[in-house]
Amino acid sequence: MVVGIEGANDAPVAQGGVSASTWGTGQDVLISTGQAFADVDEGDVLSFSAQGLPPGLSLDMATGVITGNVSSAQASTVTVTATDQAGASAQQVFDLNVLTSPVVNAIGVSDAVGEPAVGRGGDALTVTLTMSEAVKVVGDAASDWVLELAVNGQTTSASYVGGDGSASLSFRAVVPDVGDGANISLVGMSLGGVAVSGVTSGLPLMAGVTGQTTSAYTVDNTPPAAAAIATVNGDSGDLTNDPQAELKISAEPGATLQLYRASDSGPDERVADITVSEDPVSPGQYTLTPDSALTDGNYGVVVVDAAGNPGSMPDGSGDDVFAVDTSRPTIATVAVTAGTRGVGDSVVFTVTF
Repeated sequence: MVVGIEGANDAPVAQGGVSASTWGTGQDVLISTGQAFADVDEGDVLSFSAQGLPPGLSLDMATGVITGNVSSAQASTVTVTATDQAGASAQQVFDLNVLTSPVVNAIGVSDAVGEPAVGRGGDALTVTLTMSEAVKVVGDAASDWVLELAVNGQTTSASYVGGDGSASLSFRAVVPDVGDGANISLVGMSLGGVAVSGVTSGLPLMAGVTGQTTSAYTVDNTPPAAAAIATVNGDSGDLTNDPQAELKISAEPGATLQLYRASDSGPDERVADITVSEDPVSPGQYTLTPDSALTDGNYGVVVVDAAGNPGSMPDGSGDDVFAVDTSRPTIATVAVTAGTRGVGDSVVFTVTF
């Protein structure tokens, strides 16, 4: 008698469980589920499938590993099924939550020299990151956390200053010597050993989410054109006997005007006490009046633009100069042409001053 013994298939069983999992948007998800199943049949191979995965995630049928990333916050209930070669199966169910990771929403740029929205090469620049939520900064951020900025096409770096615990972080940079323009963008960041996480979400900062731009700050490295004095006390000439003459001047809008007295023996002397106003209706049209009487001499107007670029010093030959002469003329000699003249004849006098 021959007795045949044929083993029965044992279905896989769920063991332990798959813990509830929380991830951030854009974060690389890695969840292993294969270890949550067992099959006593020697050599039996399990295959895996899942239901309820949010878009962006996928499950490896051979290993039960879930990978990918999710772009939007959502809560899901995921069912993973392990099936053996005979078609028997077991299931594990777990919750998968995706929260919004903290990211940089916007950047702002300003400086403390003159007009805060305009600067030139070498100015200290404050860069502000507006975050999607308040963040906690742990580590030596002042040394390790560095932003990479593109300023009108040229790359420069910015170092962390402060803002821990808030949604507004400050960094410090220097305006590079680049072409004029208003195109600044965040192109990268390096955290080094710094940990940055959301105060509310508890999730790490998505440091790779960059590309934020601003056009609210203008880099201007070009010196302004020379001023043009249109009138002196209403006259189109460049000479006046009024030591406090009112000047009408054309120059770059938003500029600062400076007045200098020409010196023959040294540097030109700046006249400190002047009143300058720009026409609010016609930008670039200025009125300049000395606050006190000017001494006789030659004077020139220097333009400093909103970025702090100074124009050239007057050389005495342009439309940016005028002269003050308050001295009365003195007669040196009077000469009459020699000869005898009768009544009604013309007499020529030559007067020398």
